[in-house]
Amino acid sequence: MFFLGIGFLILGLILAIVSGIWGLVQAFSEGTLWGVAYLFIPFAFVIFYLTNWSQRKIRKNFILMIIGLILSLVGSGALGNHITNNFVVNSANIPENPTITTNSENTAKNIETTEVISDPFIPSINGSEITSVVSIFF
Repeated sequence: MFFLGIGFLILGLILAIVSGIWGLVQAFSEGTLWGVAYLFIPFAFVIFYLTNWSQRKIRKNFILMIIGLILSLVGSGALGNHITNNFVVNSANIPENPTITTNSENTAKNIETTEVISDPFIPSINGSEITSVVSIFF
């Protein structure tokens, strides 16, 4: 399943990239504004394909781009499934270790005996210092 996922992902990415570049060439062949919009404006390529849907070469390129997207999504889904099944540790499969104990009673004692340390920077700021800093800038 791993190699099938890699194959789908790579094939889909190559197909989507090549059809995207070919669509850019087609957009520039229709007009300079279409090419610039295809290149720089998000989702302008969809408008380009919808307005020129009657042309067979443009329709074919859009379908190839969608097929490439679907193949790459299927490949990445297969890889995600493979990674989840083989590399993610399931907590139910972790064996119990008798040497590890919970330390809740020690933690509670430490919290009770810990003294509070105040922030050394809080007492140094008062209203007069803030107004003097503000008056320097304004």
